[in-house]
Amino acid sequence: MLTRNKPNSSHVAAAETHNLRMNEDALEKQEVLADLQVLVAKHGGVDTQQLDLDNKPLVLRAGSSLHQAHTPAKVLLGEMLEFKSMIVVHSRYRTKETDEFCVTASGEVIVFVEQEKHDISQWLDTDPNAIERIQLLTEFAKVTGGFVWDTDEVVLSQWLRFHDLYVPETIAQVKNLIAFLSLELPDAEPLGSYWAQLLADDESAAVLTDEEIQRVRSLTARTVPKNGRLLEKLHADSNTALPGQGDRQSAGRVIKELLNHPASQALAKKYVSELQWYGAGADENVSADELAQVLVTAVLVDLDTRAGRDTRRNHICGYDLYQPGNVDLPHFLIIDDFERYLLSNQLVSMNLAPLAMHLLLAKAAPEFLVRDIPNQLLVGSAGWVSFCHAVATLELKASGTSRLMTYDQVMAFAGIEPVGPSLEKLQGLAAIPSITDWGLINKLITHEQLNESEKDASVMAVTAY
Repeated sequence: MLTRNKPNSSHVAAAETHNLRMNEDALEKQEVLADLQVLVAKHGGVDTQQLDLDNKPLVLRAGSSLHQAHTPAKVLLGEMLEFKSMIVVHSRYRTKETDEFCVTASGEVIVFVEQEKHDISQWLDTDPNAIERIQLLTEFAKVTGGFVWDTDEVVLSQWLRFHDLYVPETIAQVKNLIAFLSLELPDAEPLGSYWAQLLADDESAAVLTDEEIQRVRSLTARTVPKNGRLLEKLHADSNTALPGQGDRQSAGRVIKELLNHPASQALAKKYVSELQWYGAGADENVSADELAQVLVTAVLVDLDTRAGRDTRRNHICGYDLYQPGNVDLPHFLIIDDFERYLLSNQLVSMNLAPLAMHLLLAKAAPEFLVRDIPNQLLVGSAGWVSFCHAVATLELKASGTSRLMTYDQVMAFAGIEPVGPSLEKLQGLAAIPSITDWGLINKLITHEQLNESEKDASVMAVTAY
């Protein structure tokens, strides 16, 4: 099942380049943020003030994503400026070395002479080489945010488009964008929601087949004592310190320590070897994170006999989180009831219940893992729907992110209007499931109606909401 190739020097170099790019992107973003804040201050914070960010310059940082995408096109444009057909342009407009040239995504060729804009396309339309080069640069411009320039100085609107963000036209929209760019969203853990091998985040992702899941279960049955649990064995072998009584928020950290313990990693290698997955061969290397994923998958299918195969919404090990009896309860009472359910069905021991619940909830109901949720926020309320909508959007954006955040951080994200097409699409996709859960817990729709027609049941819930 594991398919990662053996690491080599080229992979190491690629990782270093990636780290450099991420660092420069972060620094570049801070410069953009500072420029936007200056704009707000300059216009006195008047929300209706109109802006044109096509005229706001930005010097790219060497190594950033946009710099790497723009540089080859910049070189091609520089070459075109030396074409013979450009002689008439340089002569007519008396261009200097400091004057800027650009090609737009619509195919215009522009020169700025002493800050005055001139379209010079007409002087090049009889040169086949220039026509071909302009067509190529036009395609580049469509990728690099709308423009290709002959220097590393671009415009702010271009940076925003390149990073899939809407270009604000008013101070109010700039303020909203500043709020988004100021968010410090955590990086998702390598294992994401833990369920990657069982439930696909998208249609292209590969998951275990029913036959493979059964092979994992059979191997676990041979690995742990009769009536024992794999999670118990991992803890016993690693002797990892467990969360204190009532401490559920440190479960993620403990799970990470447990899965990366040498004893656990050795057991994961045994699974890979006996299942004959990638890594079983002598020259097939897999990472610690990949071995951890193998183990966490085995733990999940050991805990939940229908893991990844239960079509009933919000059901975990047979427990319905959004059953009508849970309406208007604070989240912690529902988690308490879920814990009692796991214990009464002997799915986990008391001391390991926080770890088991963390793993089981991470994909199906990550909203219950967000830290510092106010006790006065009741499950099934309109406020809970807004909260869950934000959590679902974050999970679509980067699986496993929300459980690393506090309630206040999630709601700060929720309070921001859509800032880009991709994020707006994610927010739209996340809205319906949150309202569907609201409909289920408030008895406005049933699981039977969902099974009969998910679309019709969801429409009923949305209409009622």
